[in-house]
Amino acid sequence: MRIIAADPTDAAAVDLIRALDKETRRRYPGEPVFGIEEEGFVERGGVFLLGFVGGSAVAHCDLLTTAFSRSSECTSVPNFAAAACRD
Repeated sequence: MRIIAADPTDAAAVDLIRALDKETRRRYPGEPVFGIEEEGFVERGGVFLLGFVGGSAVAHCDLLTTAFSRSSECTSVPNFAAAACRD
């Protein structure tokens, strides 16, 4: 796996974020989906990483550090990861 820092508004990042949101809604119907605000995330001190296998983005990790808190989430999207790892 190759891991790079990325802008969460890049197409590959947006695709993974949307796929994770969709999977979260499927697994937890009726529950809120807490994601990141992609626009301005990096400027607010966020770090967004993408993991690639065989040229396909299969995982993401985001970290936002503020004066008041630190939060992070690392996620792989199962369908994307499974497809990419078959190559």
